[in-house]
Amino acid sequence: MKTIQKMILMTGVVLLVLAGISMSGCKPDPIEPAKILSLDITLRTGGDDLRQGSEALGTIGFKNGSNTSISLNNGANWGNNSTNSVSMTMPPNTEVGSLNWFKVNFTSGSGGFTGDNWNLDQIKITARLSDGSNLILAERTGSPLVRFTQNEVREYTVSF
Repeated sequence: MKTIQKMILMTGVVLLVLAGISMSGCKPDPIEPAKILSLDITLRTGGDDLRQGSEALGTIGFKNGSNTSISLNNGANWGNNSTNSVSMTMPPNTEVGSLNWFKVNFTSGSGGFTGDNWNLDQIKITARLSDGSNLILAERTGSPLVRFTQNEVREYTVSF
């Protein structure tokens, strides 16, 4: 029985050698990590709306020191207790490990005597990956998570 097992093993080794494959040189192809195609940013407004004319700007910061920004609301009104989503295209070949932070900057438009304020109750940042999967990078919730005001609080940062 051992002779038959040795013959089968030797036959397999010979076939591998004939095929140009050495047993010691067999290495799997390196697995390429999925790249981020875009970020889906979902924001829930609480009991104080983001008024038309005010601006919510989203900026993603990279570990290499660069960043890129997008208007989250394009100056539109986000009503009380509304949920709004924006897709932000990433530069080619962006890896998950290259992200450093995401920042929301608020600029008040006109709104009564004191300008606009805005309650942000939730932010969720999801990466859409090149392999077809999604990865939640951050999710923060509060009541409010942050209250943006015309004169004081104007930015909120999520670190990765």
